[in-house]
Formats: sequence, structure tokens, C-alpha cells
Amino acid sequence: MRIESVVCCLVSFSLLSFSACSQSQKMPASSVLAKVNGAVITEDDLYLLFPEGHGGEKTSEMRAKALDRLIEQELLYQQGLKLGLDKDPKYRNLIAVLEARLNNLKRSEMARRVTSTRITAAVDVNQEDAARYYEQNKGMITEDLHLLILRFPAEEEAKSAHQKIVSGTDFQVLAQEVYSAVPKGRDIPWDPGFLHWDQIPFEWAEAVYALRDGEISGVLGTNRTGWCIVKLAARRKNPDAALAGMNASIANRLRDLRIAEAYERYMQDLKKSSRIVKYEERRNSS
Repeated sequence: MRIESVVCCLVSFSLLSFSACSQSQKMPASSVLAKVNGAVITEDDLYLLFPEGHGGEKTSEMRAKALDRLIEQELLYQQGLKLGLDKDPKYRNLIAVLEARLNNLKRSEMARRVTSTRITAAVDVNQEDAARYYEQNKGMITEDLHLLILRFPAEEEAKSAHQKIVSGTDFQVLAQEVYSAVPKGRDIPWDPGFLHWDQIPFEWAEAVYALRDGEISGVLGTNRTGWCIVKLAARRKNPDAALAGMNASIANRLRDLRIAEAYERYMQDLKKSSRIVKYEERRNSS
């Protein structure tokens, strides 16, 4: 199948909610349905023409009309090539964008599969692990924090905002500036109120629990959590945070921690055995 057909199929397929479709439906075995001047139209092409969740069985009439539509598109596509319309800069740019999206989808799906089968699947947490973790982190687990959180789409923006705080800008003033687009009268977007220990991303936990009342953190976060600046407004004891009631939450948190650690080790091993050149860093340093 030509790359143009592949990328067009990709766009159609991505609009069908890739993850849900891959789990709930099976791609039919590809078979040739028609040939147009030697170009093949397959069952896969027909499958991608129907929206996901289309109610009921696809009737023979529906399939026939869809196949006719594909044949017409193929004829027009071939005519466009004869006319040289594929040389149009806008068309070529569109194809380049679609190819990049295809590569990105392939990359992200394969990364998910490797992470799932080689990292996540190897992590195990038992009851003893959970009990030990509870005793080691009881101070955090049994205490809720009232946090004020400023969220930023990029680390550089968070660093710039933090520099304003260091230079004397009041946290409240900065918060109103960051969330200036939020309509007045709604809940304060930077004030989620008191949070339980397991509602705070584990990447931040140690840093925010080390804050004193009224103290403001540095830039916290990762690509997973986003980038934030946090102010501790208050803290209180959580009387319901006993081991028996927190067992599942503790096991989940401990598993997340171990997966993150295993992921980091796995990536370090891959990076050590690979040659990686960042051309953007070269350009920026020149």
C-alpha cells in the first residue's frame, strides 16, 4: 500500500479512538476487494471507512457503497498524480505531517508495550511490603496537606514564575496572574483544599511534606505530573489513615514508586548501550 494510503488510513483510524478500538475490536484479515489500474483496495481499507461503534452489522449494500466510494477516491487519487498535484507544497507538507503522526503513534504504542511487558509486569508488591512502607512513611500517610498549587505547561514557565516569587512577587498575586483567564465566581483553581497523602503525586511528596506552613516550594514535577509551584497553607492529622483502611492505596503507591524506579533503571541501561546525539543542544551551544 502506498504511503499516502497508509497515512490517510492512520488519520481515520486515530479518529476512531485507537486504544479502545484495539482492545474491543479485531482488525479483519486483509483480503483484496478490488483493483484499480493495479492499485489494491483491501478489507482493511473498507474497515477504516466505517466509524467505530457503528450500530448493527454492515449490510451488503453498505459495504458495496463504501467500496464504490473507495474506488472513486482511488481513481481521483491516480488522476491527481497524473496532473502532478502531489507536487503541490501544501499537499507535500500535509503528507509530511501525517507521516510524522504515524511515526509518533508507532513510537508511543511500542514504548507502551515495552513498558508494560518488560517493566510494569516485573514489579510486585505484597502485604508485607505495604505494611513496611506504612511504618516507614506513617508521618506522611497520616497527615493531610492544604496545598495551593500553580500549574504550568512547561518547566521553563514554572522556573520563570518561581523567579518572580524569589524577587518578591506575592504568591496570591502570581496565582491571579497565572489563572487570569479563569472566569470569576468559580472555585479558586489554585486551591484544591486539603489533600490526602495518596492524592499528592509521589514525585512531589517528599518535597511538599518537608515544607513549613506558609512556605513555598521550588519548581516541582516531571513530564508525567506537569510542572508546579506549591505553597503549604496548613496541615492536619487524618484520623482515618490506619493501615487497614489504607492498605490498597499504599500498595498502589508503592507499586507506582517501584515502577518509576524500574523504568529509570531500564532507561539508563538502554541509554548506556545506545548512541544518542541531540542536535538541538548543539545548535543552542553554537
